[in-house]
Amino acid sequence: MPINLSPEAVKAREEHEAAKTLNEKIKTLQDYISAVPKHKGTEKLLYNLKKRLVKLKAEREKKKEVGKSGSGYSVYNVKKEGAGQAVMIGLTNSGKSALFNKLTETDLAKIGAYEFTTSKPEIGMIPFEDIQIQLIELPPIYEGSSENREQFNTVRNCDLVLLVIDLSRDPDQQIQTLLKELKNVQIKVNYEKKDITVEKTGEGGIVIINKGVRIDNERGDIVKLLQNHGIHNAKISINEVIENIDKLKKAVKEALKVNIEYKMGIIIATKGDIQGSKENYKKLTKNWGDRFSIVPVSSKKNIGLEKLKRTIFRSLDIIRVYTREPGGEKSKHPIVINTGGTVEDIAKKVASTFVEHFKYAYLYRDPKKDDKQIPRRRVGINYELKDEDIIQIYT
Repeated sequence: MPINLSPEAVKAREEHEAAKTLNEKIKTLQDYISAVPKHKGTEKLLYNLKKRLVKLKAEREKKKEVGKSGSGYSVYNVKKEGAGQAVMIGLTNSGKSALFNKLTETDLAKIGAYEFTTSKPEIGMIPFEDIQIQLIELPPIYEGSSENREQFNTVRNCDLVLLVIDLSRDPDQQIQTLLKELKNVQIKVNYEKKDITVEKTGEGGIVIINKGVRIDNERGDIVKLLQNHGIHNAKISINEVIENIDKLKKAVKEALKVNIEYKMGIIIATKGDIQGSKENYKKLTKNWGDRFSIVPVSSKKNIGLEKLKRTIFRSLDIIRVYTREPGGEKSKHPIVINTGGTVEDIAKKVASTFVEHFKYAYLYRDPKKDDKQIPRRRVGINYELKDEDIIQIYT
């Protein structure tokens, strides 16, 4: 289908091509996008123009930050605050900004009727019970956005990835685009890392140890793979069952990529109040429900937001532990540690001397959360804690 630009659009294009400064380029490009008629024939043109607009806005934001700091500081290097850091990513017009504002109870994120409204990371805090969780909304992802690797630094450093999927559009296409762009920058979400290590050695050739047993047969493909990577002496340790040689080759190849980041992630299904979203939600859960926790929400109708907050908290894999003075009440603010943390982790955070002089601790736990139904017990320094435990340490 031909594009057939109107005289107004042609004029706007010429003004954009003649623009000199960065601000002029952004302003004239916005005018050009607005002037282009919206139909099937202009879809590709508009998509490319909007991609260009995102890059120009990102360039402007980067220059602002460099001007402020006098260095190469990046707006995408966000210092962690609160109990954990979650990053929202999604395609344009996926509902990220509206959701960000709802979760953080602010209006920091711009919400526009046009695409690619967000041009820099928006940073806020999600209040969840008695803690705060840091939330970052990134500019929209599009096919090819991984060329700007700087934007993905925020994802590499975060604790949890929130994939925002618009239920008014095909969910498969959206998720595939997001995961593809993440993979292009060596980030894998909800992907189990194989327990394989490759240790370079000075001599001895390629040695493959499978669960303590040396492999001497069917190793030619693995040896060739390592040699193609310039490795001629190494010890490969395989500590789990690998079904066949092809999967082993893939696992070894991945083990050689030391810069891969493995991240936990959940899917947030937005715009669940829109007509037709039910079918896309069924498709989403059928195709991706085994790999991701999926939380449907409606920012417009305030549906699913509290469940989403709790899912984010649980997915961060953290627990809240309170301290208690002898004969006193529990602390107002919890100490946040990773799930599986022990009394020693709390002692280290309270005071370094507590570990050295530790004698014992009293644990106070809601009987409903305890198999033994004991509200108070004496525990040692290696005792594993649960969410909302109260600890009283004696030295």
